Amino acid sequence: MDGLTPQTEGDIFALDIGTRNVVGMYCRLEEDVFRVKAYVSVPHSSRAMSDGQIEDISRTAETISAVRSELSKITGIDFTRAAIAAAGRALVTKRHLSERETDPDEPISDGEIHSLELEAVSCAAEELEDTEGFYCVGHSVVRYTLDDYPIKNLSGHKGSRISADVLAAFLPVSVVNGLNAAMDMCGLAAQSLTLEPIAAMNLIIPPELRLINIALADIGAGTADIAVSKDGSIFGYAMSTIAGDEITEEIERKYLVDFDTAERMKTSAEEVITYTDILGFTHEADRTSVMESVSESIGHLAASICEEIKKVNGQTPAAVFLVGGGSLLPGLDRLIAQELGLPGERVAVGGRNIQLKVEMDGQRVIDPLYITPIGIGLTASGNMGYDISSVILNGRKIRIFDTKTLTCAELIMQSGHKASEIIARTGRGLMYTLNGEKKHIRGQSGTPSQIAVNGHNVSMDHVIRPGDEILFTPAVEGRSPVVTAADITDDSVVTVNGRTYGAAAVVTVNGKEVGPEYRIQMNDDVEIHRLSSVEELVDGLVERGEIDPDEVTQVTVSGEADEADDDVSLAVNEEVTEPEPHEEPVTEAEAKADEDRDITVFVNTVPTVLPAGREHIFLELMADADIDTKSLPRGAEVFLKLNGRDALFSDVLHDGDAAEIGWRMMDRRK
Repeated sequence: MDGLTPQTEGDIFALDIGTRNVVGMYCRLEEDVFRVKAYVSVPHSSRAMSDGQIEDISRTAETISAVRSELSKITGIDFTRAAIAAAGRALVTKRHLSERETDPDEPISDGEIHSLELEAVSCAAEELEDTEGFYCVGHSVVRYTLDDYPIKNLSGHKGSRISADVLAAFLPVSVVNGLNAAMDMCGLAAQSLTLEPIAAMNLIIPPELRLINIALADIGAGTADIAVSKDGSIFGYAMSTIAGDEITEEIERKYLVDFDTAERMKTSAEEVITYTDILGFTHEADRTSVMESVSESIGHLAASICEEIKKVNGQTPAAVFLVGGGSLLPGLDRLIAQELGLPGERVAVGGRNIQLKVEMDGQRVIDPLYITPIGIGLTASGNMGYDISSVILNGRKIRIFDTKTLTCAELIMQSGHKASEIIARTGRGLMYTLNGEKKHIRGQSGTPSQIAVNGHNVSMDHVIRPGDEILFTPAVEGRSPVVTAADITDDSVVTVNGRTYGAAAVVTVNGKEVGPEYRIQMNDDVEIHRLSSVEELVDGLVERGEIDPDEVTQVTVSGEADEADDDVSLAVNEEVTEPEPHEEPVTEAEAKADEDRDITVFVNTVPTVLPAGREHIFLELMADADIDTKSLPRGAEVFLKLNGRDALFSDVLHDGDAAEIGWRMMDRRK
């Protein structure tokens, strides 16, 4: 936008795309205080969303664009990326425990912990009935252990065995794709993605409070999203589709008004509400009577929330926080306390006692309506959300997760290219035995792949950034040598009356005679039986039916006539040369030395022999890993390990190395 300042790294644009409204916030972390500098709330012009899911992408995009434009006017910033969150409609959770051995002499690194968590997430994803149909939108560690003892943080400790018990949350692809499509239509990049109850939990119940068994319910218009903490972590999520819209719809039915009028009556702070019904008549109703008319629906909402809390928690929690617009419904907190059997003071509307240093309008007390969007911004500022970005690869837009450490090679693999397209493979060599002597002919060198980012040539280990334009030219494998039976015999030919017939030798391969066009295969045992006289040559041609003895008129050897008897013409080139299909063949001693330098690498415990003659790198092993990168779940990445440590594609391989290649779901950063 003209006249606006570009959005910087510290400028966080948090978007809460709700069922009734879209809230946009400009936030910054300043002097250890997370400050909301400006905010805008715009209602949808029509019911473009239902139960937290986008149903009309274009209308939702219009509202997002309006929020973005208004916030830019206020702040003077051209917002190009935003942090977003998804509601819990059709939420699926899976829990998995991952364990691994560690070097007891080495401190446990953050990378190892991150890898362990992602391994658990990826295993949890495999338990879904439809792994292709779901995105992982968040996870939390229920418990770490070190040598089978619970521990709060593994980083820096030493031990022989670690584990992570992880709870992963998944949403249908359609939900996340709808959010992405609306963002794309607005020209906004999705900076990060989280789940709405996770965002609210990060603000209301920070890690130091999660030792307490607390439930949080984010009550919006379409859904009531629930998260529960205990023993230091978030250990459960749930969702109820009974939320604020049900109350609005009840007012519609009771007072014969349209949805927008009913919504205004529900949220009005006026003691006397004036409204016009669908018949055109104007009425007045006091606010108390309006709320009393929907008390039964509010009771159903309270019961639904309590049912989901008990289901995920297994018992009544110690306390409950309510956030979101629905939390302001009169009497809802009291009904939830009664339903759960808690004292009234144990159910609180969130926003009054936030533990973190957060300010909005210069105040520490936050309106419950804005807890979730602030939580979305806070989650993004701490790199706790899933990073969603897009890049252009060979003209095709690719949406990827977590580009903070994604290399060109990893992107290319994830986009479906094979390892053989990334690394230039030498053509397969040919080894065979000729008259008892071993022969070894090397293949041609391949043509290397090329990678350019934003017009500049880079290495495969180059880390990409959101918005990068990448041009990838695949490698071309070198040609393998082609050797025929005619190539390995001498160049002697028989000419009868001006016509040339075959070679002056018989070739057998693995004990069977072959013609001159036969292509020598790997490990063939080849024998050449040379013919000793002109008569034997001619007799062989006659026996094979290549000439008619009645047509023979003259014999010639190496261009000179044999005047002895017959009129047969025979031309023989006596000089014998070794063929050179593509590269100069090596001697048997050189071939033996090359064989001695072959190395064996174990790929996922399976031995793989790499031929001698050149240096080998990790990337070559991808072809043996049995991973179809085109079929990986959405949001998955390939991981590489060499002798138990994180590996790069460019790492040099040595004899006996142990390589591990697999895939895992991308994770939000702690």
